[in-house]
Amino acid sequence: MNQLAVITGAGGVLCSCFAKAMAGAGYDVALLDLNEDAAKAAAEEISKNKSIKNITAKAYKANVLDRDNLEEVHQKILRDLGKCTVLI
Repeated sequence: MNQLAVITGAGGVLCSCFAKAMAGAGYDVALLDLNEDAAKAAAEEISKNKSIKNITAKAYKANVLDRDNLEEVHQKILRDLGKCTVLI
């Protein structure tokens, strides 16, 4: 199992680049964003990149200002991908 990077704001320009870099380094990536479509697009772009192999990129709708929502998303990530190694 790969290490896991959880990236907040991953639907945006800067953090989607962080997600791509972490995936390129062999990390599975959980992409969190309030804009679920943007997070899904970034996850799909990573998954389709032929130079990035054997990783999982999964998008989650998350509001980092809402503690209850973050706990809910955290539980989903634990179930889907495992324990977070790096948080951005």
